[in-house]
Amino acid sequence: MKTNFWRVGGRTGKTVIAVFTCFLIDTVRENGIPFYAAIAAILCIQHNFKDSLNTALTREIATVIGGIFGAIILSFEKNVYRIPNELLSKRQIRTCSEIYGVLL
Repeated sequence: MKTNFWRVGGRTGKTVIAVFTCFLIDTVRENGIPFYAAIAAILCIQHNFKDSLNTALTREIATVIGGIFGAIILSFEKNVYRIPNELLSKRQIRTCSEIYGVLL
């Protein structure tokens, strides 16, 4: 059986288009770092549109929740109580670990 190395699958093609679009938008905007958008695009591309949309929506919700949680912690630290950075970072890691059921 002969293997064709030049054959590109649909998921690979979609990923190339998504990453190219990220870098194209960055070129037009002329600021920012497209690297993180490209990584998010690679992670969100799935076998079909429904799964890709579900993955992107899940990432969006998780990002919003993480941003809100971070803003609350930073606001508390800035306005209410000065927590040493080492203690704050260890507490955040422990809290996230407890939420997701992962023991560090």
